[in-house]
Order: sequence, then structure tokens, then C-alpha cells
Amino acid sequence: MNSNFLGLINRDFFHSLLTSPTLKKNDYSEFFLQYKNTTIYVFNNSSIKYKASNVDNGINFSTCKNDYSTFSCTGDLSYKSILNIVTPENHFLEKSDKSPVFTSDSFIKPFINIDAIVEHILFSEKESRKNFPEILELNSNLVSDDTDIMIVNTDDGFISDDRSKFQYTVTVIAKIEGKIVTGFSGFGRREISGLTENQIFLKINSSITNAIRQAHNSVYGKRLIQRSLPVVFDSGLPATLFHEAIGHGLEVDNIIQKKSIYSDKIGQRIANEKVTLVDDASIQNIGGSQTYDDEGTLTKENILIQDGELKNYLLDKSSARALGGISNGSGRRMSFRHNALPRMSNTYIKPGIDERSDIINSIEDGVIIKSFGNGRVDTLSGKFTLKILEGYRIRKGKISEPIKDNIITGIGSEVINNVSMISNNLQFDNGLGCCNKLSQVIPVGLGQPTVKIESINVE
Repeated sequence: MNSNFLGLINRDFFHSLLTSPTLKKNDYSEFFLQYKNTTIYVFNNSSIKYKASNVDNGINFSTCKNDYSTFSCTGDLSYKSILNIVTPENHFLEKSDKSPVFTSDSFIKPFINIDAIVEHILFSEKESRKNFPEILELNSNLVSDDTDIMIVNTDDGFISDDRSKFQYTVTVIAKIEGKIVTGFSGFGRREISGLTENQIFLKINSSITNAIRQAHNSVYGKRLIQRSLPVVFDSGLPATLFHEAIGHGLEVDNIIQKKSIYSDKIGQRIANEKVTLVDDASIQNIGGSQTYDDEGTLTKENILIQDGELKNYLLDKSSARALGGISNGSGRRMSFRHNALPRMSNTYIKPGIDERSDIINSIEDGVIIKSFGNGRVDTLSGKFTLKILEGYRIRKGKISEPIKDNIITGIGSEVINNVSMISNNLQFDNGLGCCNKLSQVIPVGLGQPTVKIESINVE
């Protein structure tokens, strides 16, 4: 925790609201408070283009009564403003405790000493431009996002959680063999203090190297002619496939609205028996890591598919009430301006027993994918499209030349039934994963070991 957020709250003030006659009429009432201090460095060709900081504080108030929900929010955290979003009735304002809402104005403490990191970025990018003269332009961003949230509700009392994140991204524009090409890479982490300074520097160096490699692949790669092929999804970032093609269909709002291919299939076999799919926000230092969800529920491992059998959906409190169940810690929101929705956090395939080398050796002619770009999915049909950002041909059991300008398409339910091998080398993505649902963009984690799909359409 970067700030003693919970200790700064006047508990008596919020307790008086939750126990007031006005709010006791509701089945459920909740306050979601956010303190967010973001610092951004923008670099261009080994110099600082500009630095900006932004503070985004606010509160969301929501209620539920007889399955009817309401919410309101404000960026004004004064005593009067908070009361006004609860009720505009003057008698309530007059009778409520008028003590300060907060005991201090010093909410945010420094998240990280960033000066040494900035200095290393400038040095590394300068060296990269010197060593790779084909680079025309090198642009990067460094984001230090220091965020704390607090939730006060009628179920869980007072809960506080640290949501800070550190992120570095780099884009390379190069002229190679007369062609203008680009490459992109980077990394993010929830708790940067868990890394040494040298480890951070190595990740920055690796990000620049990866971006340069992608630029080269854009020139020397070859586009595959459309066909169905055996495809290997390498460990880590390719888990985008399972997030998009499977995970969204297991978010329970889609189930309730009959917008998912997986509606009414709990207990049925929906995947190859080798597949166990998990969503777990309690894993530390990954994109979707949270101690509590955005409704105050303690996060945990949620097994969604076990040995091919559908076991569970992702539930927030609202959807759980509609189904007569309880939340499994999957209520997430973009900010205090939004209500929580059932969302994925860190979604991954559990390791299998195969070796990565055996998986690659088993393919005579196929593709290995190391990362995806943009994608889309229809949760009702399960149809998906994903752009291959980095991929290579496999020829006679050996990784060969890069491919470019290809996508994969298919139906999620068919893909997870076509899984034939899963290795033991589980890895998570680079920490940059994010997901957009109903215009709410939130960070997520993606993970998997190396997975072989017997056949998938490459276009």
C-alpha cells in the first residue's frame, strides 16, 4: 500500500450514511472511492518530449433495491458533494454528521523513484539508435500510475486496495530494405518495487530489442496463403486467444442475457480434457491483480473449465443476486465513474505434461505464434478474429522464417476442443494486457504454457 488510505477515511461519516434511515431502505448500498495520481513521460529520439501529471479522484455511490439499481458519481470529495449524490434532501443533510470526510489531504505518497529509470531510458534509446542506424524514429512512453481505492458497503464494511501500475512502451519506425516499417513492445507491472533497478533496466532493453525485431520481421516475413494448419501458441501473450474466444463468453452478464455460446452448460464438457482454464486476480504483480475486486469481494482462484468440463462463470454482486448466488470476486470497473461489471482479471491455461520441444518437433508444416495484435469475438456464436503480431513458420519440427500480415479465425468452442498438447512452461504476458467492454478499459493478465492446436484457419 503506497498510502495509508484506509486510515485517512473518517469512518464515522460513512457509517452514519450507511446506517441512516434513507440508505437502510435499500437491499445494498456502496461507496467506491478512488485516488489516482498519474505521471507520464513521453520520449522522442532519446530526449524527453514532455512530462505530464494528472490527479483523478472521485467517488461512486450505488444502491440496489428489489433488483433495481441506481448509481451516481462525483469528482468533488467534499462533505456536501458526497451527501448530494446520496440524497438531495435537505433534512438528511442537516441531521448528518458534519465532521470532515477525510482526516488528511496527503493521500498519495511517491510510488517510485523514477529519475534513474528515466536516465536509463534516455541512455538505452540513444545506444539503440547508434547500433541500428536504420531506425528513423524511436518513440516511447513511461507511465507511473499511483492508485488507491476504498470501498465502503453494507456487505463488507471498509476495504482498501492498492492499484498502482508501472508501464513502459516503445515504438520503432525504421527504414529497412527501402521499406518504412514499425515495431512495438513494452512491459508493465502492478508492483514495481518487487523488481531491482537492474531488472527494470533489463526489461527496458528487452522491450527496445523486441520492437526492433518486429520491425525486421515486417520486412523479411512472408504472408501465408489462406489455409488450415497446425498452430502452436507459445507461452505467455498468445493467451489472448483464450481471453477473447472463451473468457468473454463466461462473463455471467452474457450468460444471463443469453449472449453466450456457453449459456446453461455448467457441468458439460466443452473443451479437450487437457484444458483447465482459470481466472485468478489474487496472483500478484500481473495486469489484472487485485486483492479485492471493485465491489469489495476478496479475490481468489476461479476454476472456469476443469479437465474440459465447464465449472463456473465469472460473477459480480449484481449478477450473483439475479442468479441467487454469491460473487466470486469478478466485479471490476474502469474508475469511480463506472459501475462494476463481471470481468476477467488474470486468465490462464494451467500447465500440462508435454515438453515445448516435443510440441514443435511434432509439426511437419505449421505456425508458431508469439503474440497477437487486435482481435474481436462474438460471444453468442464464439466466432473470433485475431491479428498475428509475431509468428513464424514451423518446417519439419524446426522454427523457420517469420510470417506477416496474417490473422487467425475460428470458433472458440472448436479451438479448445482441438487442443492436442499442452506444455509445462506456464508464462504470463508482458503486463500490457487490457480489455474493453462497454467502453470500460481495464488492465488484465493473460497466461498459458505452450499449446498446440491441431488445426486452425490462418488467413
